[in-house]
Amino acid sequence: MPRATTKVAPEPARSRFRVQAASPSSRYQPASNRPPPSTKINFPPSTRPRIQHPRNALEAALLKLPPSVIIPDTYFPTDAEIDEESLALGYTRDQLVEGRKAFHERWDTMFANAGRNTVDMLGFKPQPGEEVQLVAIPGTRYSVRFWDGGLYNQGQCCLDFFDPTAKQAVNSPRGWKLYPAPRPGVFPLNDSHSALVSWEESWGIQTENIPAGEERFSIFQGSWCALARPGEEPFWFAVPLRHPPNFPQPTTLRM
Repeated sequence: MPRATTKVAPEPARSRFRVQAASPSSRYQPASNRPPPSTKINFPPSTRPRIQHPRNALEAALLKLPPSVIIPDTYFPTDAEIDEESLALGYTRDQLVEGRKAFHERWDTMFANAGRNTVDMLGFKPQPGEEVQLVAIPGTRYSVRFWDGGLYNQGQCCLDFFDPTAKQAVNSPRGWKLYPAPRPGVFPLNDSHSALVSWEESWGIQTENIPAGEERFSIFQGSWCALARPGEEPFWFAVPLRHPPNFPQPTTLRM
C-alpha cells in the first residue's frame, strides 16, 4: 500500500460554511471541533423559518446565503437558547437581557474586526458553470473530480467521484480508498498509511447513510494520490496545484 499522509480535518460538513473569527460561545461556533469517531450524528434540516430581521452581524451574513442553503437552527438561536447559554456562562437570571445584548455585540465586534460582512462557504458541491478538473479512472466510467470548495486559502481543494457521462457525482464504490502522499521534495506533515476520510465520515455519519452523490473529500493541492481498488493495481494521479494569481511564474527558454 502506498505511503500516505493523513488529511487535515475538514471544516464540519454540518454547516459547510465558517466565519473567519472566534465564536462568542462554543455552543454556536460554526467551526467547531469534530466529534469522536464513535459518535453517530444525524443532522436534520432546519425546522424554523428564517428570521426576517437579523439581530447581529452573523445572522445578517447568513441571510445573504441562497435560500437553497440549509442552515441549522442553532445558528439563529432563540432568546431562550441564548439565556440558557448565558446561565451556563455564569449570568444570573436578572442579567439575562444583558447576556443577550452581549451575545449579539460579540458577533458584531468580530465581524467588524475582520472587516467583512459575509461568511465563507466550504465544501459545497460544484454549482452550474463552476470550473472543475477531472482525472479519468482507467477501466471505469468514473473520474476523480476536483474543485475549489472554498479551500484555496488553506492550500487544499475538494474532490469526489464523478460520472461524466451522466454528469452525476457518486459515492465511493465498495472497497475504493484514496491514499494521499506528498510529491518528491515536499516535506510530509506526518508519516502514516491512512486513507482519506470523507467529510461525512469524519462527522460520524455511517458510510451507508451518506446520501447518493453527497460524499466529498479534501486534499492538499499539488500532492499525489493513489486510488486503491479490490483486485487492481493502485492508480496514481496528481492533484491540481493553483498558483497565486499575482505571483510571476517561470517561463521556458530553450538553451
